[in-house]
Amino acid sequence: MLQNKRLPELTTGLIATLGLIAILGPFGSDAYLPALPVIAADLHTSAAGVQATLSAFMIGMAFGQLLMGSFSDARGRRLLVVLGCSVMAFGSFVAGISTSLPMLLVACALIGFSGSTGMVVGRAMISDLATGLSASRAFSLMGLFAGIGPIAGPIGGALALTIAGWRWIFFALGTLAFVLALIAVLTLPETLPKEKRQSANPKSMFLAARNILKNRLFLQHAIILWATASILFAYISSSPFIVQTILGFTPFQYTIVFGINGVGLMITGAISGAVAKRVSPRRIISWGVSLQLIAAGVLLSTWVTQSPSAWNILPALFLMVSAMGFIFGPATALGLTQVRQQGGTALAVQGFIQFLIASFMATAVGLAGPHEFWPLGLIVLLASVISLSFWIKTKRTLAEIS
Repeated sequence: MLQNKRLPELTTGLIATLGLIAILGPFGSDAYLPALPVIAADLHTSAAGVQATLSAFMIGMAFGQLLMGSFSDARGRRLLVVLGCSVMAFGSFVAGISTSLPMLLVACALIGFSGSTGMVVGRAMISDLATGLSASRAFSLMGLFAGIGPIAGPIGGALALTIAGWRWIFFALGTLAFVLALIAVLTLPETLPKEKRQSANPKSMFLAARNILKNRLFLQHAIILWATASILFAYISSSPFIVQTILGFTPFQYTIVFGINGVGLMITGAISGAVAKRVSPRRIISWGVSLQLIAAGVLLSTWVTQSPSAWNILPALFLMVSAMGFIFGPATALGLTQVRQQGGTALAVQGFIQFLIASFMATAVGLAGPHEFWPLGLIVLLASVISLSFWIKTKRTLAEIS
């Protein structure tokens, strides 16, 4: 029986597999961004109508994480990861054959819902196997893989769009999800023994979520993550207009900028993982928050002086995105250390709120119009100040506990 066996070892190969599965959801949304105008024309809908597919995607992500994370605490991790990849493959093929906007909306919601499983359950599997510096290193390495999505997604989507049309973006995504489902079947172990699983009763899950949010250290690190996520999704929503409308870049040049920023995220994620055994996670988080504050200062000073150019805006965007590699992994590890036995539920609550924030930020950052970039600078500043404040609070909380 599984409960009589030792837990599997958290190898680099296992982290890599979980990282690739975890980026399926974000990769899916990034991949079809270049095709939005073409999809709108083909389905005879407006730009706002086709943009609603992104909202459907994020709402699916939010509720998927909320349900699947908690459910994995009750039923185990491995099967849910396999099912998530398989359902995402099905949803992607439905999106590829969609003949109307409502059909595409449902398909995108299903893709988001199922794609979230790899994100939340994959991180819970790491939490099952590691704590402290080892967990921080593992989550940072997962962040390294997260940088692949912003690089490969738009480029792959643009190539599929050019060669075969927008439907093949979803067909390719479905094929990738199916291949990863097979890899999961063949390589992923179960990391949550039966004797450590929680009750599947909805009331018990609700009580577990409430108790998790009462843990001050978990909540403080979660707030840092939510603030950083608000910056990420504000950037994703506003960057096409900032780079193309304000700076005058072409769509292809925008794809290159988006990819370069993704490389920055991968580099900082790699650095964060490499130094995890010598540098405390708290210090690594401080590096990321400092870079975000610098990026906010550059953006807002550029807006005040009315001097937007590629020489000041693009470096600010690069710093902003790269900083996240110093925050996501260490903050996730430090927060989960406090609620390790309920890691899936903790990640579910964290991810649910994160993607609700994402759906709000995607709209709020554009309220001033496509020719303004000060909303992004303001969001980065406020979110960075929040992260800094709660980073300071974590030190005080640790001192009180000890």
